[in-house]
Amino acid sequence: MNKLWDGLFVGGSDIRYKKILINNNPIHIVFNGYWNKFNDANLINIVDKLITVQRNAWNDNNFPYFLVSFLSLDKECSSRVRYAGTAHQNSFRAYFPQDCPILPEMKELISHELMHMWIGKKIMVGEERGKIDGKWFTEGFSDYYGRAMAYRAGLTSENNYFNSLNRELENYSLSREKNTNLSNLVSRMYKKESSNLELEKLPYQQGELMAINLNKDIKVASNFKYSLDNVIKDMLEEARNKGESKTFSVEELDTIFRKYLSSGIKPYLTKIINGEILHPAKLTGCKSLVTRKTTNFRQTVQYMSNTIFYYKNSIYDDYNCDKWLK
Repeated sequence: MNKLWDGLFVGGSDIRYKKILINNNPIHIVFNGYWNKFNDANLINIVDKLITVQRNAWNDNNFPYFLVSFLSLDKECSSRVRYAGTAHQNSFRAYFPQDCPILPEMKELISHELMHMWIGKKIMVGEERGKIDGKWFTEGFSDYYGRAMAYRAGLTSENNYFNSLNRELENYSLSREKNTNLSNLVSRMYKKESSNLELEKLPYQQGELMAINLNKDIKVASNFKYSLDNVIKDMLEEARNKGESKTFSVEELDTIFRKYLSSGIKPYLTKIINGEILHPAKLTGCKSLVTRKTTNFRQTVQYMSNTIFYYKNSIYDDYNCDKWLK
């Protein structure tokens, strides 16, 4: 039934359409409404670069059709404006305020939704109904690759990558839900009487921090021969052998990780299960981790927190972050 709904498109006024080819497969792009500070060609360029990089990364061009839909929201651009996206079967849609320029986070959102063609559609983790217990993987790893793939595609700079990541690190540090254990999260998620935005963002934050740490650990353990990419490729290969999609148990996932990392995934997953704090990895030769007292990026003074940030020490000029991001 979900695939049937995903196949239904209902349009309104100001509809424009563009078809592009990537590796000889069609990408159908639909625009509804207009934006004041960018145009259709800018969005087409972003989609083209991201899909090319992602499909090449996973060696997967098995998409005989693909639909992208962009909708303009009649809202001004401000720090309080939220833009959103959602992935469907061989398609995704995104909503952007008409008065915003193309921000780095908007490119990362497109990248995130495109990553769901693999993480969330072809490979999943979890046992609870709706896979809420695996959202740290489906959404958190997609957030990690959303940023990383935007960087790899040349759509965001190293500085912008860490700026947007730091915003999320601060939100995580300030969150009143950051110590919620997995069982409590599953029982409360998306229920009107118990859920809230901070709770719903938590698995995104936890999963991205886990992915950053695991990628770093695998690179170091293998002297940069392997990375988190290899784990995802192995999962996708198993999914193909099972008929294109597979839901992995924690034990199955841990077995794959142990091919590249002797400790596997459980030391980090245990923290999520118990509601313990996850800290970002130290990326040697790249950015320093600093702790500072801060209000959040929305400039409120309601909360104060000692928050860990990635920071470029201006004393040194030579940085090698690329090795951690690619």
